[in-house]
Amino acid sequence: AHKCDKLLQYARKCLEEESDYLYAIEACSEVLDGKGYYVEDALRHEFLCTRAALLLK
Repeated sequence: AHKCDKLLQYARKCLEEESDYLYAIEACSEVLDGKGYYVEDALRHEFLCTRAALLLK
C-alpha cells in the first residue's frame, strides 16, 4: 500500500500543478487495473476520483 500512497500523492501533485497529466492518469490506471496491487475500497475511490479529475483536464 505504501507504493499506492506515493502514486496517489504524485497524481494529486500533477493535478494541482497542472502538469504531467498523462503520467498521472497512467499511475492511477496501473493501480486501478490491479497490476500487483491490492487496493482497499476507500483508496480505490480516491484513485477513481483523482483519475476522473485528471481526465477532465
